[in-house]
Amino acid sequence: MFNDAFVSEILGFDASSDQQLMSFQNLIADLKYGITKSVDTCEFVESFSIKNNLQEDSSEFSTLFINWLDNAIIRHNQYTKGIRRFFEGIMENKIECTVCGCQSVSREKFLELRLDIPDDGSQGTVDLESLIRQALAPRGELIEEHGRGSGSICEEGG
Repeated sequence: MFNDAFVSEILGFDASSDQQLMSFQNLIADLKYGITKSVDTCEFVESFSIKNNLQEDSSEFSTLFINWLDNAIIRHNQYTKGIRRFFEGIMENKIECTVCGCQSVSREKFLELRLDIPDDGSQGTVDLESLIRQALAPRGELIEEHGRGSGSICEEGG
């Protein structure tokens, strides 16, 4: 359920002077080591002054929370690499001209991976691993504009 290195790093900080970080440590400890099947998140939510009766955008909250946590951890330990490394990935995009073989490769960091969950109306199960493989699978895109335009990857004109 949890990455042990992540849990160790979070629980290893002296958060006595940071109510938000201490609330997060308590939440992580309850989830990891607690004996109950449910955990009360009110202390954690209230430490961020979030009204628990409002619906928040989960994607936006996730990004804001990871940024906050990363900054809080670095503030407590200036020698750490931060927490983003546990959540961040790198997506590589490669475009290749089918005429001359020129290639353009770009890499960008991401914190979220959007998955297309099928909406077939059934109550069946969805295999998370196959959705991730599908999202990361190479996609072919045919560009018919060899060597034309300012966005062209080709060295030579068409």
